Amino acid sequence: MTIAEAIADRSLSRVTVEIISWLERREYTIGLALFLTAWYLFQLFIVDMIGVEAAQKWFYFTPDLGTGWIAAPFSHNVQDIDHLLGNLTSLFLAGSLIEPHLKTRQYITVILISMAFSIIIPVIGLILLVDEEWLVAGASGGVYGLWVFASIYRFDVVQKWRVWISVDEWEDLRYWFECVIVLFGFTLPVVVPFVDLYSGGSANSISHISGMALGGVLGLKLKNG
Repeated sequence: MTIAEAIADRSLSRVTVEIISWLERREYTIGLALFLTAWYLFQLFIVDMIGVEAAQKWFYFTPDLGTGWIAAPFSHNVQDIDHLLGNLTSLFLAGSLIEPHLKTRQYITVILISMAFSIIIPVIGLILLVDEEWLVAGASGGVYGLWVFASIYRFDVVQKWRVWISVDEWEDLRYWFECVIVLFGFTLPVVVPFVDLYSGGSANSISHISGMALGGVLGLKLKNG
């Protein structure tokens, strides 16, 4: 049901109509979250069939050529569901903030390029600097890149604080929710590497930083362009 149809159907409450409208304006964020979840379930199925080690070339970017060279940005650690849940939460927050304000092609381009870039950079580094077995996978870099992009592009939300006395958004929870997301996005380039430092995994740290760096560049370019 489209928003127009929902409005025409008087049996639906105003709250229901607003929820439908909110969801429609974030359809690609929701779609990507569902895809990542379905892909994770597929990973579990394959791992159950052939084992964790045999499935690595299917889903992870490894030194050996395999489908993981393409699937890595969408794959997650099957032994740690928190990896997936954390990315889904970040995707939902960042996507909810930015998707309604971009053209469909722009939004898809930003998220896909950020995801690809966040995998390619650590892979290049590992190939050049590390002479041992390594694995690279996950949507984290791309999602963090989207979040940094969204915070830069939507910084005008926070700028309303300068005239807070004359605006009536004090009772609008959605406005303050967006402010929190924007402000937290600016802390990611500091918080994420700090967390990575204590959790280990140089490839993950490089992936996160490269994704956020690209997101920042794209955000500044589109906002000022």
